[in-house]
Amino acid sequence: MIQETLKASQKELNDSIEELRNYSNRLTKEITTMSQKLRISKEKIQASINENLELKNIAEAIKVLINEQKKISNPNNNLGANQDLTDS
Repeated sequence: MIQETLKASQKELNDSIEELRNYSNRLTKEITTMSQKLRISKEKIQASINENLELKNIAEAIKVLINEQKKISNPNNNLGANQDLTDS
């Protein structure tokens, strides 16, 4: 029963990561397309993408979800860290 729950959680994390990556790619493409229509230089387009707060937030959310994936796929690492705290 627990394994089924973990699998569902892993799938939900995978789906969320994929959706966030797709959204990030779409947003990047939209910024690029609009900037090109305005004849903005490639350097300024890249700077706009790098500085875009929404893209930064998406990247951070993806990192958090990937860390959660790692915790689920290797729960023994988490137990070891907690065990060290209780042994002191």
